Amino acid sequence: MQDRERVALRELAELFGVQTSYTGADQVRHEASTDGLVAVLRALGAAIEGPADAGDALRARRAELARRVVEPVIVSWVGEQDTQAAHAPGVRLRVPGSSPVAITLERESGGVRAWRGAPMQLANARPVWRDGSAYVDGTLPLPLDLPAGYHTLRVDIGGERHEARVVRAPRQAFAADWGRSWGVFAPVHALRRRVEGAAPRFGVGHVGDLAALAPWIGGLGGGIVGTLPLLAAFLDDPVVPSPYSPVSRLFWNELYVDLDRVEELDRCPDARALLADGPVREASARLEEGERVDVRAAAGYRRRVLERLAACFFAGGGAGSDAFRRYLAAHPRAEDYARFRAAGEAHGADWRKWPEPLRQGDIPDGGFDAGVARYHLYAQWTMERQVGALAAGAAGNGVGLYLDLPLGVHPFGYDVWRERDAFADGVSGGAPPDPFFERGQDWGFRPLHPEHARRAGHRYFIACLRHHMRHASALRVDHVMGLHRLYWVPAGADARDGVYVRYPRDELYAVLALESHRAGTAVVGEDLGTVPQRVRAAMAERGVHRCYVVQFEVRPEERALGEVPVGAAASLDTHDTPTFAAFWRGLDVAERRDAGEMDAGQANAETEGRARMRQAVTRYLAGRRMVDASADADPKGALCGLLRYLGDSDAGLVLVALEDLWLDERPQNRPGRDDPWNWRKRMSLDLDAIMEAEDVVGPLKELDRTRRSREER
Repeated sequence: MQDRERVALRELAELFGVQTSYTGADQVRHEASTDGLVAVLRALGAAIEGPADAGDALRARRAELARRVVEPVIVSWVGEQDTQAAHAPGVRLRVPGSSPVAITLERESGGVRAWRGAPMQLANARPVWRDGSAYVDGTLPLPLDLPAGYHTLRVDIGGERHEARVVRAPRQAFAADWGRSWGVFAPVHALRRRVEGAAPRFGVGHVGDLAALAPWIGGLGGGIVGTLPLLAAFLDDPVVPSPYSPVSRLFWNELYVDLDRVEELDRCPDARALLADGPVREASARLEEGERVDVRAAAGYRRRVLERLAACFFAGGGAGSDAFRRYLAAHPRAEDYARFRAAGEAHGADWRKWPEPLRQGDIPDGGFDAGVARYHLYAQWTMERQVGALAAGAAGNGVGLYLDLPLGVHPFGYDVWRERDAFADGVSGGAPPDPFFERGQDWGFRPLHPEHARRAGHRYFIACLRHHMRHASALRVDHVMGLHRLYWVPAGADARDGVYVRYPRDELYAVLALESHRAGTAVVGEDLGTVPQRVRAAMAERGVHRCYVVQFEVRPEERALGEVPVGAAASLDTHDTPTFAAFWRGLDVAERRDAGEMDAGQANAETEGRARMRQAVTRYLAGRRMVDASADADPKGALCGLLRYLGDSDAGLVLVALEDLWLDERPQNRPGRDDPWNWRKRMSLDLDAIMEAEDVVGPLKELDRTRRSREER
């Protein structure tokens, strides 16, 4: 590659927001490969096949940006302006120098303000030349009384209209009144419960189990029940159990419907007969005995029941009810989603192989089974009612629902099909090499295209947030660094050849802050691993709570535990780490060695380091009178001591994984491994037994006392 091509390629990357290098977990500067840059730039829309095309592509990009009259999204922070009009927030415009300009600002709530004049009458106007043409750069001040919301700015010039979305947002996300709260984390699929006379469960938990946790936690003094994403999934051909690869981030997973609480059950004898059927109950009993969720079987049996309920509902005129009409009005995509799922069952899950016009997003009548579509529509309405009831019931017990927004969506999913312009093609999201994944990671989902998402005014991101925040008192945003940048891996390339692409962070934080205030939902950003300090600084500036996880913070030093950030969501571990007992005993080291993730020498060094860590943590906590001096050999004692440490910290929320309390050793997920237990593991204890076990209740009561004592000081 010639020097001029190299320079042009780097300048082109800069104009598209692509990083040509990054500092890795090893603190070494890594240069992006030429092939990686070319592939990512092509995915972003540059006309480039190789370095020789960089010059022409650069000139085209410069011309495109020069012709941009107004940015597609404008951010204005509430309170960040001087009372003097000269210092009011404004919109930068670049307009042809000879054309009169007509501008209208339409408020979200109604009302229009207009401005008309010559370009040089704009504030701070100055003539500039771009690609041989005369332009005027100027500023249009925004009204000081502009309320928080989404407003539309229209610029009419030379017979053309240019639009921008003005996001007027609070400076910080909604501040929850957590005090020094605590709660429990429980994957809904893992919950077991035996209730006399209840409907068959088919070996999987449901939202009713989460509802049962709320009053128990509230009674112990806690304030949060957290779980994994509850989003729609592929449940049969293919079966995709990972909650972080959903069919959609806009719809729920019907696998988790509580059949006993379906409102139509009393009016549907067919469904009741199926639930009472001997072979069906026998099948459910077999599935209940399993240690793993059989997703395909459980979903199949539950669907048979829901199909009968759907048939009763639509045959009985339920579609004409006021409640259902209100649901459709509030969820205008629901019928479209149902058609998509029905088409997938008729033509295969991969919509890219569907016949035209289905593949392009048009599913006419006859392109799907209407009964299947009605099933999916009914299932979504049922889940929406049950998640709403779960949140309301929890709130009645002083407990909030802590939901999780995953970073990506399955490439065969509804969101990519319907919002395809918002997603980049030919690349997938991932992560560069780190000590746990030396070859990097390719997560397989298509990342959002930053430019296209801006052109749509971040419509899709807003919809994802609203779907969750409608019911969540706290929302965990997976991989919060994705608001700043995301590692893109070109299709067919090694993950080590990926490239970082920047995202419009101010715009995304503004949307996040505005939606969180409208819903009254606190925001927690998953900032674990190697995260640049500027990301955490931005989180603090915008009121997004950090995460603190003991397993990421412990070290064999005098101060064995890192300082817990003020207001952070703190925990011992996560769904992607070993359980506390496995970590404390070092069981994960042997697993990683056996899986080929480390050699014998590395495993021995890690085992020795883990022993030093246990001793250091024990000494540190014993010095604070939080554990007995023998806790390094006592996982239960260490767990209770660490919960005291977190409880006594400045964390805003302490979240305890239920399974840690009885020292379960098998994790919910082993990242990077095709493990049949991943996202299928069931709890070893029944929910009612959990709520009565002193080994569970005792540490939680102690945590509550510690939290309250810390708050009173």
